[in-house]
Parts: sequence; structure tokens; C-alpha cells
Amino acid sequence: MNISALILVAVALAVVGCGFSFVDYSQSTQIITYTNAQSFTTSSVFTTTSFSTAPPSITRNSNTIPVLTNDKISIRASDQSCYYDWDRHSMDAGPAQISFSVTGGQINFWMFTQSQFDQFSRTSLCKNLGGYLSSVLELDGSTGYTGSVQVPTVGVYYFVFLNWNSYPVSIILTVTENSSTQVTVTPIIPLYATATTIVPTQKVDITPAPVGLGPLFYLGLTSVAVAIIILAYDRKTRHK
Repeated sequence: MNISALILVAVALAVVGCGFSFVDYSQSTQIITYTNAQSFTTSSVFTTTSFSTAPPSITRNSNTIPVLTNDKISIRASDQSCYYDWDRHSMDAGPAQISFSVTGGQINFWMFTQSQFDQFSRTSLCKNLGGYLSSVLELDGSTGYTGSVQVPTVGVYYFVFLNWNSYPVSIILTVTENSSTQVTVTPIIPLYATATTIVPTQKVDITPAPVGLGPLFYLGLTSVAVAIIILAYDRKTRHK
């Protein structure tokens, strides 16, 4: 190979090397994305709710039910006899309240069942009936009364007033019943519980960066270096 051929080879290597280096350098400046995935676990806490029943509680509600309200009864004066009047009403078994006021004098009062009233209506003992008749409630020589009485059974009851005075009397009567209602309440109690769940998780870091120089760039530099060596050798040879 003569000297001109060496120069041509050197020039060709230099051109090719510069081309390789330029192409690789251009590609190295392009931005690409690098991902870095890391796996780990996290815990998730949540709350659950359930319900439980407590022992039932029992309450009683009492209501007052009117039977007779301000019932007016007038009885004429006694003339060698005695006069009586009454009112009646159906009642339930249980506690009841009786209240009456008398204007004009003292009276006898009875609260009868149906059978007791039938016995009373057949007698003629008048004011001396006290102690001879059975009754739910008996008051002798009364000018008024407010109190409670226990009604034994469900049925019709008579409220009887007897006037043995020589002058008329008037009575105002009020009767009420107590009604009791039983209510059973079962409380519901919420129960709260917490639980922890392990959840696998992956963290990915994304980083943009240039591609960087590749082997083509360094191959180009090597070609240029070889071309320089050839040129130097050629120059040295010529000066001999």
C-alpha cells in the first residue's frame, strides 16, 4: 500500500468515525423514562358494627278512665220512709276512685254488685241497713267522700244513695278507673369492632433522563483516533 492509499484510509476512518459519534451523540440526548418498582405491604384498618339485645325492661303506664263524671242525683225528703236513688255503670276489675259531695244533709252510700243490689232492693229496713247487706263499699251518715276501692270482677256496679232525712238532698258523683298498660322494651346495643387487613402494594418511581452515550459513539472516536495515527505515520514517513 503506497502513501496516498494510507491518507485515503485515514480520511475514510475519520469521516466514518465522526459520523458514528455524531449519530450516537444525537441519540444520547433524547429523554427516556426510567421506572423503579418497589413492593411493600400496608395495613388498612376498618370498623364493623353488629347489634346485641339487652335484657328487656318492663314499664307500666297508668291511665285514668272516667266512668261517671259529675253525675247529679237528687233525692226527696223522707216521710216515715226512706228514699234512695242510684246510678250504675259497667266496670273492669282493678282499682277505681269514687268521689261525691252531698248538699242538704247526711246520707248512706253503698257500692253494690248486681246480686248485692238485687238483695238491697228487696229489703225495707231503710236506714238500718248498715251491716245487714254485703257490699263493695259502705258509708253511713256521710256528707262526702273521696277514696279508692278495688273492683273485684268485671261487671255492672250500682252506686246507691239513701236519704233518711226529712229534707231533700242532692249529690254530685264522679267515678274513675285506673287502666294499667304493660310495655316491654328490648334495648338494642350496637357493638363496634376494628380489624386490620394487610394489603400488598407496589410503589413505582418514574424518572426522566437522557439515553446517554452508546458504543457507537466510542467506536466513532476510535476510528478518528486510528485515522490520526495513520496521518501521523504518513507524515513521518514522508520526511525520511
